[in-house]
Amino acid sequence: MRIRDGVMSIFGVKRSTEIQAAAEKKGIDTITVFPVISRAENEIVLGEADSHLNFQISILTRD
Repeated sequence: MRIRDGVMSIFGVKRSTEIQAAAEKKGIDTITVFPVISRAENEIVLGEADSHLNFQISILTRD
């Protein structure tokens, strides 16, 4: 992440720590640096929208 943050900051893209801090300031839970978009009984959706990308990942669980 450090390399990603260093390279992408040249292009004005948010650093991972900035994403996490902004979410936490708004009272949004995070997992590592990714804000939690939604939770269900068997799914968590994480993600962030930035100037270059709208990123979302779905994590499914099962018994």
